[in-house]
Amino acid sequence: MTRGQWLSAIGVLFVGVLLASDGLAQNKALSSAMVQVEEGSFIRIAPSRDADVTWRTKKGGELKVRFDKLKDLSGNDINATGNRLDVEVTINGGAPQVLSFFFDIAHDSGEVDADLGLTAGDLVEIRRIDAYDPNGDRFATLGVRIQNPSQ
Repeated sequence: MTRGQWLSAIGVLFVGVLLASDGLAQNKALSSAMVQVEEGSFIRIAPSRDADVTWRTKKGGELKVRFDKLKDLSGNDINATGNRLDVEVTINGGAPQVLSFFFDIAHDSGEVDADLGLTAGDLVEIRRIDAYDPNGDRFATLGVRIQNPSQ
């Protein structure tokens, strides 16, 4: 089992509540990482870097996913158009829904900056976030960054 498969299997979840006041909600955020999944994609996250996921309460639930230092299978910087980020959420205990956002990778970097359309007081569970290359192969998933404490 790869690290990405293990992190998916343990079910990493973000859960948050948008506060009723925009003033109170300022600078409130949850953060995690996107981790490499080795399932046949030609896109690799460089071992020295990763991808950041940040969900902020501002602007109706701003979701930012940033990839940098993406490489191909030979270790070269890549450019790739037509990549997709799927975000599975439940809002206020409703049925799960998948929101898809398309992004391009240019000069080895890509970013999604999306408004989830939330309102004050919404209870949101982010169940999964997966990134797919233009061929539809998954290359990253929401996970936990585990570092060696001696470093």
